[in-house]
Amino acid sequence: MFLQRKELFMKKYKTVVFDIDNTLTLLEPLLETIAFYFKCTPIKAHEAQHFSLAKTYGLTKEQEDYFWNENEWFMHAGAQLARERVDKIFSEYLEEDATIYILTARGPEHSNITRKWLNFNNMPYNEVFCIGKESKVAMLEELQAEAIFEDNPDFFFELWDKGLFPTVDGFCIDYPYNQHAPCKFRLHRDTAELMEAQEVLSDVYRR
Repeated sequence: MFLQRKELFMKKYKTVVFDIDNTLTLLEPLLETIAFYFKCTPIKAHEAQHFSLAKTYGLTKEQEDYFWNENEWFMHAGAQLARERVDKIFSEYLEEDATIYILTARGPEHSNITRKWLNFNNMPYNEVFCIGKESKVAMLEELQAEAIFEDNPDFFFELWDKGLFPTVDGFCIDYPYNQHAPCKFRLHRDTAELMEAQEVLSDVYRR
C-alpha cells in the first residue's frame, strides 16, 4: 500500500510546493466556461476523464489552443480558490511557519496576474515560479521540497521516473483523470481528506 491511512498520518511539512490550477482552484468553473464558449454540454469534475481539456470535451487541439490564446489571462484572473480544500491542507499538513513555493505550468508572462490572484485570495507564499513547459520535477531538489500538492498525472510519473518518489511526498488532488498516478497520498478534491489506502503503482510496473 502506497497511500497511508488517515489515522496513521501525523506529519506536517516545513517546505511545501503547490501547483495552482485544479489544485488550489476549483475545476468546475473552468469546465463550465469552456462548455459555454464552445456551446456544448458542461461536465462535472467527477466526469473529467482526461487532463487535456481538448480530450475532455472532444475538442481539437487547435480549438483548445485558440481558447487559451483568447482567454488565458481572464481565466487566471477569475479562477475560484478551492477554499475548503486549501484551508484543510494548511491546517492538517503544513507547519505554521512553512516555506511555500507556488510552482505552476503557467507561462512567465502570467507571473504578475498570478501573484495578484494569490494576494487577492490571501494565499500565503514565499516565491512564485511560472515555468511554462519546463519540468517541475527538476526544480523540486533545488527548492529542497518535502512535499508537493499537484493534480497532473504526468508530473507524478516523472517524479517516479526521476527517482524522487521516495524523497518528496506527493499529494495528488483526486480527479478521474489521475486515478493511476503513482502518488504517495491522495486527497479528496472537495474536502482534502486523505482517501483510503490503495495500490497506485500497478500501472507503473507495467510500463
